[in-house]
Amino acid sequence: MDSEFIICRLSPIKKSPSQCGSALAAVLAAAGPAVADASSEMVTCDATADYPMLTQNYPQAVRLHLRVLAEHPDNALGHYHLGFAYGMLGDHAQELVQYRKAADLGLKRWDLFVNLGLANLEADDLDAAAAALTEAVAIQPNRPEPHFNLGLVYERRGMLPEAEREFRTSLQLDPNQPDAGNMLGVIHAEQQDIPSARRIWTELVSKYPNYGPAHENLSSAPANNRNCALESEVKTLRLLSLASSVSSPSGGPFKTVPVRNTRASFYAKHLKHVKRNVI
Repeated sequence: MDSEFIICRLSPIKKSPSQCGSALAAVLAAAGPAVADASSEMVTCDATADYPMLTQNYPQAVRLHLRVLAEHPDNALGHYHLGFAYGMLGDHAQELVQYRKAADLGLKRWDLFVNLGLANLEADDLDAAAAALTEAVAIQPNRPEPHFNLGLVYERRGMLPEAEREFRTSLQLDPNQPDAGNMLGVIHAEQQDIPSARRIWTELVSKYPNYGPAHENLSSAPANNRNCALESEVKTLRLLSLASSVSSPSGGPFKTVPVRNTRASFYAKHLKHVKRNVI
């Protein structure tokens, strides 16, 4: 094939800390700080501090959570929420600091470890990302998001069988994930199995006519394995704000398009299928 083979990738699923509408209303009606039990699934850490999270006023959320944590430094949930607010403001160094404090204080929430894993992934710390996302899977093995994002880390590390396992598990838990299906096609392409990749992308195009990555991958994929461009240089529409270049499992550099990962609203349902330009 003379033209370049463009593999269109996807953004990670970054899960916002889970909230419950009716419970949230009840807690917000209460006054005063609630020191978070590290093992609990409390909705808020402090009613006043959490309200700006609801309205997406993240500067105010940072100020109020800092005030709460000055009085209650062991409030693990408070550190998690503060880290999320920092992340939404683009301060990813402080985001990581606060997530790690929440984890060190014993907070065991799958969404904390998904966000911690993805913050590490954005920092290109693949070992830390894998550790956090493995913990998220252990805490909540029946959620598709931890498996999907762990698959992204494995793919970045060139661990293609492990990546395929996680993407397939994620799809078993939620079959309506074109991103996960697309990544299966990417895995097959990186393994030089272009016919299988084309079959997956063809099925995605049929099921999701408006899903752009599958269209782009299918149109640029060679009809067979001959002269597959993965043996040389591959251009990608990598939908992650990671390093400008990484090594592909096949040995050629992936050139990335660094696009900032727009995060989901703290209390809103997280966005799963946003084509670049989600948390």
